[in-house]
Amino acid sequence: VFGLLIAALLTWTLGTGSWNELTFSHPTWELLLAAPTWRLVVLIGAIGLTIGGHFMMRNMATKNTLARLQKEISDGLNTNFSGMLPHAFQKSTRYWRSIFLKDPAGWGSRSRRRLAEVAAESDAYIQALNDQYTDPSGGGNPGR
Repeated sequence: VFGLLIAALLTWTLGTGSWNELTFSHPTWELLLAAPTWRLVVLIGAIGLTIGGHFMMRNMATKNTLARLQKEISDGLNTNFSGMLPHAFQKSTRYWRSIFLKDPAGWGSRSRRRLAEVAAESDAYIQALNDQYTDPSGGGNPGR
């Protein structure tokens, strides 16, 4: 759609003779840019189109990546966690999340602390099982 609009504008400006080599010089455009208010309107419009184009491209890239991710998940193992990865990806690509953020969405200090607690609990459980069912010195028959 964007390409079609640009092609139509380029065709129109070429047809009206608004180009002097590589310089655009349409009389209406020059009148508009002579007034400071219209300069501001044009600047704000250009910024708005740039930001809109950025978010449109970002949304298209997110949808494309999400479709490939879901296809890879459906081709691979189907686990209980297969639906969580696309959801986590969508959460990390919301419009307010910058690409410059180091960690994905939901991976903060509370998540790290909880994961460390789970790892410590599992280590303690494994140690308790080892103590109950093994005898490293070979002195007897523990736990039986």
